[in-house]
Amino acid sequence: MEIQLKHLLIAKGLYGYVDGTNTNTLAADASATVKEDYAKKSSKAFSHIVLSVSDNLLYLITECENPKDALDKLVLSVTYLPINFYSKSNTFGQSCVKVRRSRITYAT
Repeated sequence: MEIQLKHLLIAKGLYGYVDGTNTNTLAADASATVKEDYAKKSSKAFSHIVLSVSDNLLYLITECENPKDALDKLVLSVTYLPINFYSKSNTFGQSCVKVRRSRITYAT
């Protein structure tokens, strides 16, 4: 999900509002127009994130107020843990398990 969302925001010209590179436009001496433009684009980035997230993960970002916090929470909610296993042919291997709060799925 993260890579797709990142590239969606890049294509829309909004990723700078998520990774923090566009915060310098909010200098104390910035004009009202610049501040309004920043707020509008930041809200647009946040909307893209919310609309791209499946319903079962929306609870993670309901309290977020900006797109950076939302994406950070989504990225931190998914962790990959290495596991060791034996296949049907009794050969040893290693895989990763994707762990979420609500369920466990196996990554290939």
